[in-house]
Amino acid sequence: MPVEIGLAWFPHAASSWSTYARYLEVAASIEGCLNDDTFGLALVRAGQIKPRTRENVEAYLRRYAGASSGNQPWRTVARMTRRFFVELGWMEPCEEGGYRLTADGVTASQLDVPSDAARDMWINALMELRLK
Repeated sequence: MPVEIGLAWFPHAASSWSTYARYLEVAASIEGCLNDDTFGLALVRAGQIKPRTRENVEAYLRRYAGASSGNQPWRTVARMTRRFFVELGWMEPCEEGGYRLTADGVTASQLDVPSDAARDMWINALMELRLK
């Protein structure tokens, strides 16, 4: 059954499915349930989220350490990405809180990008979305 979603939260880099494939790989590498902070920090440490300035990762994290969670860029990217993956059916809530990859999410995280299999899986997931 298609899921209805609005466009207000749609991720900015939605045109880059290879970026999201790398984000899925990072999510798959996290043991247990993930939240926006653990997912975002893992994306930063994996080099998927980079500072806009030339500062190193640790300086970047320190610069935002005192900011509210809504003003920490890695959490924002993780939150938008998590919402996108939930809508695709590739993440689901954990009973103990947080989120985890679904079986389809694990499969998608293991596909080589670019490949016909990966493209087909992404297209099928996107075709199940129904934008309102």
